[in-house]
Amino acid sequence: MKCRYCSAEYQGDICPDCGTPAGMNRPPHQQHDFLQEGPVFPTPQHPPSQDPFVPPSPAISSAPSRRVSLTTAVIAVAVIAFLILGSYLYLQQNTEENTSISTYSIVVSPTLQEVVRQGPPQAGNTILADQYSELSYQADTFQGSQISCWVQVLYNAQQTEDGAYFAFRTISSKNSGQELYGVAFWPGSASELYDGRYLSITGTILGEYTYTDSFGYEDSGPAVYVTDLAISSYAEIFAPAIATIFPDLAPVTHNGCTIDLTRVEFAETETRFYLYIKNDTADHLKLYLDQTTAYQDNRRYYWQENYEADYTLLFDGVEAGESQELILAFPPMSDRWKIQLFVEVNSYPSQPFVFYIPGTELSVSTPVPAMPSQTPLPSSEDDASK
Repeated sequence: MKCRYCSAEYQGDICPDCGTPAGMNRPPHQQHDFLQEGPVFPTPQHPPSQDPFVPPSPAISSAPSRRVSLTTAVIAVAVIAFLILGSYLYLQQNTEENTSISTYSIVVSPTLQEVVRQGPPQAGNTILADQYSELSYQADTFQGSQISCWVQVLYNAQQTEDGAYFAFRTISSKNSGQELYGVAFWPGSASELYDGRYLSITGTILGEYTYTDSFGYEDSGPAVYVTDLAISSYAEIFAPAIATIFPDLAPVTHNGCTIDLTRVEFAETETRFYLYIKNDTADHLKLYLDQTTAYQDNRRYYWQENYEADYTLLFDGVEAGESQELILAFPPMSDRWKIQLFVEVNSYPSQPFVFYIPGTELSVSTPVPAMPSQTPLPSSEDDASK
């Protein structure tokens, strides 16, 4: 039998090729499609509640993205060009005014420089710390008053022919909360007046003047003509030593690296060890500060980092042929009992540098052995009684 739908030869009641029952014709509107394109399968239908997914047209989705990217790029280029031009003009202006500017430095106004050249005014009454808030906003009313305080340098100082200018903030070990920000002139060198340095200053208020920091921001505050300046430190201001010992110890040397313990300071809040390291090797030496320990009275202490302190820590190590000072701070210990300090260096992890610091007396928890000169010799009567 020949199927009227697909023309296949078969025997039976149903065509094995297309499944058409015997004697049934294909609908007229499907006959041409089948002969030209092959069998047609039913198109899957989406549920009524679910819309078929239609991918977005590339022409429609990419055009806005390209426009946004182009706009962003143009804005970014304009901002960078503006910053470069502003920095160039700023540096050129300060160069023409014969001022010096470097990383983290400041530049004071020409008006302040003119006032400084006239010399300090006659000093009057000394300003107290509780007047700092009023001084911050009414500096001109305090012109001629004297100020004496501890300060910390902000940014690096500006060196001129007349002297050095530096920005500062006042600090106090009593945490009184009275902080004063200003700018000062010192008729000396700026080499030691770098960012973060602690100073003790005494000077005369000139009034309110402006200065510009290294980021290009202008600020104003009371200006001080400094007549007396001394280099200070975090230890002197915030953790003064109540006892200091200079141990007479021989330097410890391992394979060309020598460490000398020069001083130990005992404060209420910490203990400081001053070390001098000399690297006579051909290699770079790095210290493991987190593994540096100290022992006293059967207790172990670890090195503690103080982010406010100006201690030399040598995180970058010591280069070959160089010498450096190292200041290590530990929790408070007593100067009465002996201390063992262990310093780890990367080249000798199994051979630490050990220092034995004697105390003024032995620890109460340490057994006191009898000295031979204090032990009486047995007498003949004692021997007879035995």
